[in-house]
Amino acid sequence: MIKVHGVKLLVINEGGTRTAKIGISLGSSENKTVNAASVSSLFTLSAASLTFTTSNWYVPQTLTLTGVVTSGNDDCQWDILRLTATGDTTVDVKVGVVDDDTLIPHLSGNRWADENKNINSLADVTTWRAWLITQIFNGNGIPTNAVPTATTIGHTGTMHSINTSELTSFSSVNKYTFTYNDVDGYTWTYYAYRIITNQTPLNKIIFIDGGHTIGGGVETQDQIAINLYNAAGYDCMYIAMPIAGENTENNPNISTASSTITTRHEQILINRLDRPGFCALSLFLAGGIQALNWIKANLPTYSVICHSLSGGSVFSTWAAAITEDIDEIYVGRGVVFRALISSSIVNLSDYDYGGNRFTYYKSGLRLWEINQNIEQLDRLLLSCSNGRKCVVMHHTDDTAILASDGQLNTLYTDFITTLGTKVNGTFELRITKGAGNSAHQYHTDDVNYVISQL
Repeated sequence: MIKVHGVKLLVINEGGTRTAKIGISLGSSENKTVNAASVSSLFTLSAASLTFTTSNWYVPQTLTLTGVVTSGNDDCQWDILRLTATGDTTVDVKVGVVDDDTLIPHLSGNRWADENKNINSLADVTTWRAWLITQIFNGNGIPTNAVPTATTIGHTGTMHSINTSELTSFSSVNKYTFTYNDVDGYTWTYYAYRIITNQTPLNKIIFIDGGHTIGGGVETQDQIAINLYNAAGYDCMYIAMPIAGENTENNPNISTASSTITTRHEQILINRLDRPGFCALSLFLAGGIQALNWIKANLPTYSVICHSLSGGSVFSTWAAAITEDIDEIYVGRGVVFRALISSSIVNLSDYDYGGNRFTYYKSGLRLWEINQNIEQLDRLLLSCSNGRKCVVMHHTDDTAILASDGQLNTLYTDFITTLGTKVNGTFELRITKGAGNSAHQYHTDDVNYVISQL
C-alpha cells in the first residue's frame, strides 16, 4: 500500500518547491517501485520513481515537486501527483500551483492533526495572533467601536431567524445596530440582540452567533438555546453572519435576492474579493466584535461564553483566536474534523465543505494564505490559550463529522483533548448521540452540558 505521510493537499509556487514523504507497506519479500507523475505537467518531480527494497521499505523517501513557471498570471491551477505501483491502488494527491506573479508568500498546506506543527506554545499563539489580526483587518487592527449607531430598548418582533414571541424566561430584548465600512467604502449593517433573563442574573452572557439564519435547519432552532440559557439565569447576545437574517450591506456587487445563504456567502467569498488588501473574514467578524466590545464596555464584570453552530462557528472560533475577550467557546456542528484527520485521501468536496483550503483560493490571496497557514485545529488552539476552554460538540449522525471512512473522528477524542495543554488551555472534543432533534442544530443536551460547565 502506498502512503503519503501527513499530506492530503500540496500547494507550491511557480518555480518553488515542496517535498512529500512517500512510504509503503511492503508485505512481501520483493522490492517495490512506486512511479510518480504530474497528470497535467504543472510541476516537475525530483524522481520519476522511488524504489523500496526489503532492507529499507519501512523508511519514507522524499519526493520534491517544483512548480513550472508559465507566462501570464494564472492565479492558481490544479494538478494531481499520481503514485502507482504494481499490485497497489493508485494514490492521487491534489496539487495547487500558485502563479509567481501573485507574489504570495510560502503556503505550507500540509499541517494535519497528527503533525501539529504550528501551535505548540504560548509564544506561537502570540506570533500567529498578531499575524492574523494584520491579515484579516488589513493592518488596521481589531475594530474597537463599541457604540451602536442606534439602540432600541424593549424590542419586539423579529430577531434574525426567530421572533421575540418564541422566547420564554426573558424580561426584555434590546436591539443594537452596528455599522462597519469595508475597504471599498460600502457600509455593512449588523443587528445584535441582548435577550435579558427574568431570572436572578448571573455574571455571564452567552454570545450566540446565529450562523446562516436563513434556509432552515440549525438556523431556525436558535430559540432552543436562548430559552434554555435564559431559564438558567443567563443573558444572551444574539447576532448573525453578514447577509444573513437582517444583517445587510449596500454593496451593489452582492445580491440579497437569493433565497439561499450559501449563494450569498459565495458572493462574498468568491465574486468580489479577489484583490489585495481585503479579507472576507473581516466582514464575518466585524459586527460580532463590535457587539463584543459593547459587552466589555457596558458589562465589565461579565464573562463572555460563545456557543455557536454551523456557520456561526466562523465568529466564535476566529474571534476567540484573535482576542482573549471571549472566555470560553462551545462550538457545535461547525468544525469539520474530517478535513483534518481523515485517514483516506480526502476529495475536493471535503476541502470545500470542511472550510479549509480549496474554496479559499477563489476568494482572494489574503484569505487563501490565512487558511493555508491557520487551519481549524490551529484556530481552536488559539481559542483556548491562556487558561480558556474550547469544547467542540458533535453528534454522530451529523454530516459535519462523518467521513468517507466512517466515524473515524471518534477515535481521536483523547488525542485532541491533550492538545490544549500546549497553550495552557482546555480543549475537548465531545461526541454524543442526541435524540429528538436533527443532527445539525442546537440540542438540549448540548446546552445543558454547557450550563453544567458554567
